[in-house]
Amino acid sequence: MMDGITAMIKIVSFLLTRQESMPFRTPVRWREMGLHDYPLKVSRPMDLGTVKHLLEENSYRAVAEVAEDIRCVWSNCMLYNDKGSELHRTAQLLSARFEVNHSHSNSGGRRVLQLLFLVVMMVPFLLWCRSDVDYFNGRLSR
Repeated sequence: MMDGITAMIKIVSFLLTRQESMPFRTPVRWREMGLHDYPLKVSRPMDLGTVKHLLEENSYRAVAEVAEDIRCVWSNCMLYNDKGSELHRTAQLLSARFEVNHSHSNSGGRRVLQLLFLVVMMVPFLLWCRSDVDYFNGRLSR
């Protein structure tokens, strides 16, 4: 079984290869994007590239610190972006993927992995169910 930090390096590397992780790979360029309220809402900016760099520099003392920073990436995004927005949904999906991989690397428990995989598979369905679009009639449901 691999040690926790090595497992986290693999998890972060995996997340960075996902196409949908693009907005989370580098720090938010809030000045360039005109998001002047970003530092008011997000007190501790974090991104996957920074996490990877800190891992490579052996800056983390414990796996829990790495997990906290990765979770910070998703929570910052969900805090700043409106619920239901594409970025918010993507952060939810990547958060679920992280939790599945992290849980699996921590426990190695097959049952935990199966349950978390089920959650990951259900997130898009649940988002679809809560959508404002009535897919059966092709119109907004409001």
